[in-house]
Amino acid sequence: MSEPISQSSLKIFISYRREDSSGYAGRLYDRLCIQFGADQIFMDIDQMEPGVDFVTVIEDAVGSSDVLLAVIGRRWLTSTEGNTRRLDNPRDFVRLEIVTALNREVPVPVIPILVEGATMPPPSTLPDDMMMLSRRHAFELSDLRWKHDVARLISALEKRAGPPRVKLRDIPSPIVGTFHRAPSPDSDPFVQVGSRVEPDTVVCIIESMKLMNEIQADTSGVVAVIYVENGAEVEWNQPLFGITDQEVTVEPKPAPQPIHPAPQPTPAELSEELEIIKSPIVGTFYRSASPTAESFIRIGSHVERETVVCIIEAMKLMNEIQAEVSGTVEKIYVENGEPVEYGQPLFGIRK
Repeated sequence: MSEPISQSSLKIFISYRREDSSGYAGRLYDRLCIQFGADQIFMDIDQMEPGVDFVTVIEDAVGSSDVLLAVIGRRWLTSTEGNTRRLDNPRDFVRLEIVTALNREVPVPVIPILVEGATMPPPSTLPDDMMMLSRRHAFELSDLRWKHDVARLISALEKRAGPPRVKLRDIPSPIVGTFHRAPSPDSDPFVQVGSRVEPDTVVCIIESMKLMNEIQADTSGVVAVIYVENGAEVEWNQPLFGITDQEVTVEPKPAPQPIHPAPQPTPAELSEELEIIKSPIVGTFYRSASPTAESFIRIGSHVERETVVCIIEAMKLMNEIQAEVSGTVEKIYVENGEPVEYGQPLFGIRK
C-alpha cells in the first residue's frame, strides 16, 4: 500500500526484545505501517543506521513519540546475558527505552502489549526505575484473535492521535459484526480513499448473524480515511470511514502482483471420488491455531472423523472444524485467511 489508511500524525515507538518477541513485534510493525505510515513507526531493525550511537537514537526516538508499545512475551522478564538478567543491566536497551518513556518530564504513554500468552510482570520483579510499568493497563494480542485484537489496538491508538490533517466526519458502524469493503472477495471495494460519497452511497457491508448488511454513508463528501482493515471485527459505533469536504489526492499504487487462487473442486472431485469437507458456517478460514503454529493438516495428511482440520473465525469465536470423515488430504481449496461461505468446499479427502 502506498498510502496509510489513517490520516493521523501519531508517532509510535515499538519496544521489544529480539529473543523474546521479534516475530510478533515485526508483524505488529507491518500492520501499523499500513495504518499510520512507515514514517510514523519507530522500530530499530529498519531505522537504525550503521555506526550511530544507539542510546542517543533511542532517547531521541522515544522522546519524539506520542506512545510507546512495550511488546512483552514469555521470556521478556527472564532473558539473560551470561549469568545476568538483562533487565538488571541499566544499559539494557529494552530497559532504557521504557525508563526513558516513563521518566521524562512529560512522560510518554506506555502500553504493555502482551503476546504469546504472557502476563504482566509483578512490581517486585522489575528494577526500581521500571516499577511504574506494572501500573500500566496492558493490551493482549492473542494468536487466535490476532486480527480482531490488532484492530482494537488501532482503534485505541486512533483515539490518542492528534488532530487529523483534514477535518473529518466519521461514518460509524451501526451494528457489531465483520467489516467487508466489497460485496465479494472478487469484487472491487465499494469506496476507496478519494472516492466521493452521497448519503445513499453504500460504503461497506457489515456481516452479522449471517446477514450481509449494506452500510450507507449518510453524509456527502470525500473518503479521507479508512479506519478498519477488511475482514476485521467491528463494534457498535466504531468509526469505519472519515469523510472530508476537501479533495483528497491519492498517489498511484504499484501494479498488483498476480494472484494464484486456490484450486476449486472439479466436477469429478465433487462426485464420489473425493469426500469434500465443507464449511458449516460463514467466517474466516485459518489453517493453524495461531500465526506461528503449524498447520492442522497438509496435503498427504491422514485424518480421522474427530481430526481438527482448520479454524473458522465467526462473530469473534474461533470454531474448530473436524473432518467428520476418514482418509487422506488430497486437495485444499481455500487460502489461509480467506473468507468462506456456508457450504463452501474446504478440503478434498481420498478415502
